[in-house]
Amino acid sequence: DEYFLTSRISTTLFDTAEGLLPYFPILGSYTGTKDGTAERDYIDVVDLVSAHLSVLRELLKSNTSFSSVEAFNVGTGRSISVKEMVTAAEEVTGHHLPVQIKSGFASDPPRIWASIAHV
Repeated sequence: DEYFLTSRISTTLFDTAEGLLPYFPILGSYTGTKDGTAERDYIDVVDLVSAHLSVLRELLKSNTSFSSVEAFNVGTGRSISVKEMVTAAEEVTGHHLPVQIKSGFASDPPRIWASIAHV
């Protein structure tokens, strides 16, 4: 189960679809979310890096002091449930993904997403 805690959700989904993993773990079940699974603002790491590089390029081009920069959230501005991610992976791969509900973490909020109002 260590693998599930250290991998990105997309990697784990596609590894499950390819049969490299026996099931996809859904960590926790939550009341108050759209389908009982955690809702997150999933963003691909490549998009996140691209956003950081874009900001860095602009800072360097404008000779702006790094001490005067503002903080921005990078995300989609909406939450997607774990079950929605499973369904999307099934549609993309054409494979049914077996899932298992596992214990979540008490400190995990049921839903969280980035506010992109400041971008």
